[in-house]
Amino acid sequence: MEIKDRTVLITGGGSGIGKGLAEVFYRFGGQVIVTGRKEESLKQMCEKRPGMKYFVMDVTDPDSVRNAAEYIRKEHPQLDCLVNNAGIQKHYDFTSDQLPSLEELSREIDTNLKGLIWMTTAFLPILKQNSPSTIINISSGLSYVPIAQMLVYSATKAAVHSFTMSLRHQLRNSGVRVHELMPPAVETNLDVDRKLPDGSSELSVAGFVDATLAALLADDEEIAIGTAEQLRDGARSNLQQVFARINP
Repeated sequence: MEIKDRTVLITGGGSGIGKGLAEVFYRFGGQVIVTGRKEESLKQMCEKRPGMKYFVMDVTDPDSVRNAAEYIRKEHPQLDCLVNNAGIQKHYDFTSDQLPSLEELSREIDTNLKGLIWMTTAFLPILKQNSPSTIINISSGLSYVPIAQMLVYSATKAAVHSFTMSLRHQLRNSGVRVHELMPPAVETNLDVDRKLPDGSSELSVAGFVDATLAALLADDEEIAIGTAEQLRDGARSNLQQVFARINP
């Protein structure tokens, strides 16, 4: 994948993995537009990086997604890269008498899965006009092996993996390349209560971004970093054994 001089839109770009990826494209001379629900973090990020743009949007709101696509058509019609990064990760205990609310469950599903599909649908016409172009969907090593306490998150990421495989196949002759990026546990604020199984440690954002950059430059379509690669490869050989190991 060509990294230099791209016009890239990154959802959830104000912190964590999204911020790290935004900095990479910015460093390589790209026009970077970051989006998210928290204006203050987006504003602070862009103030430190002249030329980087932001706008507030919510991927779970169809009107917000449609308005964002219209804004990009008018202000950045050269868009040639979409990074679907926005995500929520929660722990739920379905053995408890206090189950999560339907609204809480919907928020996680809508952010991780429906929002990604809506963004892809809304922005694909622009990307097709600017081919060769790129879509990067952020899934997870938990696409292959779920962690039981993150059962909704794991399920949404498995669905993202399935959607991405099918999307890549459908767009194979369109000039739009589709990459899937599977992070391991990364040091972000995605889930401050996360306890890692099997004694594994989180990867720094900088370390993750460096590994991702190398894989993108090598034009890998399915990028699994660190423990995500171990989960993927382990699941392909013995899913139940790997599941038992990370869910003691």
